[in-house]
Amino acid sequence: MNAKGLESVVFRNPLRRSQYSYSELTLRGDKEMPRRSSMLPIRTGQETNVLWQSEASTILAALDGLGLELNATEKGHRKESDLMQTTISCVFAIMWEGLNSWESRSDVFAVLRQLTVTHEFVESPDEVTRRLLELLLKACLVELKRDGRFDDYNTRVAVEVLRLVQDFITSDDAARITDSLLEAAIEVLDAMMVFDDVPTVDTELSEVSTLGLTILSCVLSHSQLSICSLASARLHSLLHSRRLRGKLEASYLLYSLNDSLKASITDQREHYAFLLPVMKALTEKSYQLLQMDVQVPNNPCMGLSASLPEEFEAYCQGSEWSTFIEKQVKPLQDEFVKKNLVQAKATMEATMTQKYKTIHMQFHRRNRAMGEDKLRFENKIMEPWRERLRQEKGRYQNMLTSQRARAARAKHLWLALKRYQTRERGAWFNGTHEPTHWRLTAEENFQRMRCKLVENIMFDDHHVASFLRDHHDMPSSELSSLISLKLKEALVGQVNEDTVAEEEVAQGPASPTAAALEQRERSLLSTNECQFIHLGEVIVGTFELTNTHLYFTADQLLIAQQRTGASIELHNQWWEEGEFDFKVPLEELREVHLRRFNLRRSALEFFLIDQTNFFLNFNKNLRNIIYQKLQGLHPSNMIYHGARSPMQLYNDAKLQERWVLREISNFDYLMLLNTIAGRTYNDLSQYPVFPWILADYTSPTLDLTNPDAFRDLARPIGIIKPKHEQEVRMRYDTFEDPSGIIAKFHYGTHYSNAAGVIHFMIRLEPFTTQHIQLQSGKFDFADRQFHSVGAAWLSVLDSPNDVKELIPEFFYMPEFLENSCGFDFGRLQMDGSAVNDVVLPAWAETAEDFVHLHRQALESDNVSEFLHNWIDLIFGYKQQGPAAVEALNVFMHYSYEGAVDVDAISDPVERRAVEGIINNFGQTPCQLLKEPHPKRLGKEEAEARWNQTGKLLSALNYLKNLKAYSVELVDEPLVFVSVPRNQTRSILAQVLNETMLTVTATGTLAQNPWLPQHKSTPQYFTFEKDPSLINPRNRKRLPGPFHPETEVRPEIFAVTPSGRAIFVGGVWNNAIAVYSTSRNRMQAQFVQHTDVVSCIVIDHNGLNLVSGSRDCTCIIWRVNEDQYQLTVRWVLYGHEAEVSSVAISTELDMVVSGSKDGTCNIHTVRKGQYVRTIYPPGGDQVVVKSLRLSSGRHLVVYTVDDASSDSKSRYALHLYSINGKHICTEKVDREINDMLIRDSFLITGNSAGVLSIRELFRLKTLRDLPLQVKIRSVALARQATHILVGLENGWLIVIGVTKSLTTSGFSKK
Repeated sequence: MNAKGLESVVFRNPLRRSQYSYSELTLRGDKEMPRRSSMLPIRTGQETNVLWQSEASTILAALDGLGLELNATEKGHRKESDLMQTTISCVFAIMWEGLNSWESRSDVFAVLRQLTVTHEFVESPDEVTRRLLELLLKACLVELKRDGRFDDYNTRVAVEVLRLVQDFITSDDAARITDSLLEAAIEVLDAMMVFDDVPTVDTELSEVSTLGLTILSCVLSHSQLSICSLASARLHSLLHSRRLRGKLEASYLLYSLNDSLKASITDQREHYAFLLPVMKALTEKSYQLLQMDVQVPNNPCMGLSASLPEEFEAYCQGSEWSTFIEKQVKPLQDEFVKKNLVQAKATMEATMTQKYKTIHMQFHRRNRAMGEDKLRFENKIMEPWRERLRQEKGRYQNMLTSQRARAARAKHLWLALKRYQTRERGAWFNGTHEPTHWRLTAEENFQRMRCKLVENIMFDDHHVASFLRDHHDMPSSELSSLISLKLKEALVGQVNEDTVAEEEVAQGPASPTAAALEQRERSLLSTNECQFIHLGEVIVGTFELTNTHLYFTADQLLIAQQRTGASIELHNQWWEEGEFDFKVPLEELREVHLRRFNLRRSALEFFLIDQTNFFLNFNKNLRNIIYQKLQGLHPSNMIYHGARSPMQLYNDAKLQERWVLREISNFDYLMLLNTIAGRTYNDLSQYPVFPWILADYTSPTLDLTNPDAFRDLARPIGIIKPKHEQEVRMRYDTFEDPSGIIAKFHYGTHYSNAAGVIHFMIRLEPFTTQHIQLQSGKFDFADRQFHSVGAAWLSVLDSPNDVKELIPEFFYMPEFLENSCGFDFGRLQMDGSAVNDVVLPAWAETAEDFVHLHRQALESDNVSEFLHNWIDLIFGYKQQGPAAVEALNVFMHYSYEGAVDVDAISDPVERRAVEGIINNFGQTPCQLLKEPHPKRLGKEEAEARWNQTGKLLSALNYLKNLKAYSVELVDEPLVFVSVPRNQTRSILAQVLNETMLTVTATGTLAQNPWLPQHKSTPQYFTFEKDPSLINPRNRKRLPGPFHPETEVRPEIFAVTPSGRAIFVGGVWNNAIAVYSTSRNRMQAQFVQHTDVVSCIVIDHNGLNLVSGSRDCTCIIWRVNEDQYQLTVRWVLYGHEAEVSSVAISTELDMVVSGSKDGTCNIHTVRKGQYVRTIYPPGGDQVVVKSLRLSSGRHLVVYTVDDASSDSKSRYALHLYSINGKHICTEKVDREINDMLIRDSFLITGNSAGVLSIRELFRLKTLRDLPLQVKIRSVALARQATHILVGLENGWLIVIGVTKSLTTSGFSKK
């Protein structure tokens, strides 16, 4: 047997007390036997029972092969003693039968001693050793009985066993000796006849004889009486049957017996009776040998006295006996021990020590081999298995997530399909209008206003969040039950109230596949380390840049993991597959700005020519590489080429000069400052910031000429009240951070952060949901919510800790002030009133009134005069440094760029914590100015500067100084006039004339050169009549002829921004004809409608064209101006009569169509999805004749009531928001033939020849210009310097500002 195998069989490792262990038992005979592994438990118990039941047959077979029987107290159950006996039997059998050399057998005992240091034994190690010795002794007897004698091999084995027994017995712990061990030893000694009193020269037997005497003499003093009696009897017998071998042996026996007798007298009286006869016999045997007659003449043992026990007890304690023992016996005893025992013991110890070392090295080699094997096993088996397990678990979880996502999406698609068919304009609409709820989208107009709402297909009224707010003090157990009930109610109610738009049914263009990515244009860079940032949400995906396109593909599985589960059940959110994916041609890029994300310079914001923008975050180095590669590609429409800082961009754009000269409004200037400084709608921590401008929220009317009605823009928001100045200054002066990390600051909060934005926008999704997530699943208390504009101002006014500035929505979006979704925001503690719509100032009746007046206040003279001071605080030289300290304008250092290097933080937990602080606290905009911002010029100063430079003025800003000039153009009605916005001009032309396109009722086209800024003429323009108009034969004709029933009006013509192509509708074959102005011929015709095209319109960028037809449909076309091609994108349905007018705003992703059925339908441009229907007031007989969509957020609809014969009530103008809310209606007394919207003005021309300029809000007339002849068309020159009017008699009227200005004619700018 390999002795190391005992480690795992008999013993328990303390580090693995609850484990099973394996034993490898090697049977060796004439040849090497194969190894057999079996599992043996170390203790009994439940696991033991299971093991025995499962592997009983294996264990019994192994024991049977060793010739052993396994005794069981009960089937299936074993005690530790049974297990120990079985194990020891197994080890003994292998030792005796399987090992040939005694050295191998003795290794077992060396292992036992070694293991006592490192292991805990189930039973005492001495007990294990004793029982093995007993088995060895019995085996020797078996061999003797079988052979009748000992051969040399058996003798050597017996001698070695007796040596071990002698070493075991003569140790310090005599308690280890048992009757069975002593009896077995005596039987072996007797069988070997080592005590026979015959002369022998066998030194080995003589040694064994000495060992036997040593064993007997050692156990005489054993505490157990049976052992003492057994040794005494055997020794007494030997003394009678065997002669002593000299003085040394006699002295050794006498000295040992004397010690035992004295011990028995003192502690073990019952032993004395057994020892005294031995003493008497030994005395008689050695009387002459040791000269006792001379040394101890009075020894009572030599007599036959009846009182011998008492006499010897007294005698042995006397001086004679003691002197004899010490002087005569002990020296001889020591000599005997030295001669026979010390050397043997030293040899045994040396042997065992050597074995210990050998075994220790074997253990070391084995452990090292086991470690290496374990490491190889870990590397080759376990680690791949664990990795595969992780992959499989991940795959399984992904599969479950994907299944849940697909199931949820399938459910919503079915609901969407049902809703699509049963809703308004659906095939199965039953006339019942279900409640519709809305959410804010990311579409922006050209002024960067996000004002469009779309249907919230996954609307949640968040009543659970309201319930949690109202029951925050309820015990958790009761609250949990109520929440479960509420959730159950929510799940039941949400199916019925769910309103699903067509966008859930219609599928947009598929995302590019991997195969397509490999086969299309050349890829320049691809990375999956990209994050799409959208309103605080981080979408991970893959970004690719090619030589022609930008691609981003979101990780849909990761989105599903983020939004499935609790977010679907509790927050009821979903996403449309591919919602965050985009593919952008490089020629559609307008701007690319370097951006920060969490104060890292690692992001890019992409602006497209259709006002779409994307905010992508990379790592810092990759961001710079992408930007450089983009610049190297030189996209055709991209401006701001070169990697310039925000400050450089600001200076190069000349924005400051334009604002100072009043060329741009305050709102536009602030929005441009925010954009250049890195403020973006996509990141809530960098949301655009606007100032509080008013201080009067209580007066019944708002007086914009009263300086007291305005806030002091020179002071930071935290010290609007002078009394707070001392407190803020003291906070800065007394603050000291012991760690030296946090710098001094005036304010512990920031004027713009995510929480502040959500605070103001709480009534609109998705900000409502974000507020609930920010508040741990519930609404905040009503008193802390934005419930009143005046209360919000008082909070800022009364507390230096509330430093929130405003957001842009205060100046253009009334919807954020209205609780149109009916959320339960709770009740105020002061008066118990419910928080619903925001309480407006006294001077505003409606949310539209508030936004309109607030915007007028922003553009007022009082704000214009002092706005530069606020710009210095937020974007300018007072933002940082000594000037900021002096102005009391220092915020927490976490908000400033460069204050914290997040990438330098190695601890990911700490890094995430710092990012969380930055994200929640807010970020200070990039500094744009190092010097004080100049003040804006007054009106008179600006007018004087314009007169000096000869700059033309906008006709809409000087309504009282307008003058009309007439040009006799043709002799037929002039139905269309247009000055293309982006005309291409020849570099050979000496004068950079523009071209004015005019079209008559018969389709005659004229390209008239004109120059609107010619300073030498009194009217400030020059006009040259197209030479082709002189001779009727040379006139250019548009494709035709027009259908006989077609009303030739401006709605059937559209011109591209460059003026290279004119699109013509109303022709007889139901086509849209494309006419080239450069080639003077028709280039193509496109027939898709089944009836005559009644109206067309092209978007601002010339990318999309919309046509309406008598077939009651509209079509969205993709325009390819270079190829004069139109491609159908979507066909729009929903009208029941001829489509009379269409309008498009690609930047707001909306198409509006008006019909003679009296309705206006709104669809999306990008996916052709139905949004809503507008019903102008007036009844079923109302016909929509024309509509116009402003570049801001308004829609004007002109209607005619066919049932009315009164001209004063028949015609009407209706103003709507782009979100379908009716604002006002204005009756007009004459038919309007054409109209247009520019900024905040509406210009109309009627059949009576009156040109009216109206205020867009409320539609009130600002000025009428009677032209005496029926007006057929109205247009504006570039920059609105002139109003161009086409008359029924073929004349062109050009209206501009006279040279003699009066300040009273200045409108708003």
